[in-house]
Amino acid sequence: MTEIAPDADIKPAATILLLRDDPAFEVLMVKRHHQIDFASGALVFPGGKSHAGDHDPAWADHTLGHADFDAEQRGLRIAAIREVVPAAALVDRLAREYAQAAQALAMDPQIRETRQETTS
Repeated sequence: MTEIAPDADIKPAATILLLRDDPAFEVLMVKRHHQIDFASGALVFPGGKSHAGDHDPAWADHTLGHADFDAEQRGLRIAAIREVVPAAALVDRLAREYAQAAQALAMDPQIRETRQETTS
């Protein structure tokens, strides 16, 4: 386990839990890079440290319920969303690649013949 110095600064961070239940129950998780000092290789929910831009008052024009939370909570919510975008894009890219591969396989004459033989 990673040792944490007793005088280490606490950095505000946020994580987000994305779920879906169709076609099956799934949870979006990402694997941390193996060369990161803290929790390397761990499966985690997307998230990370908040950045100065996450606390920009201009977000008020692009969010719902902005006034319902204090400035720290608003920034953490923006950070969680910012951090999930690359992870969700990766999932979307992989899904498109899988669909393209499945379509290419479906067009392969040998595979079509095998399917016809097994369904006949």
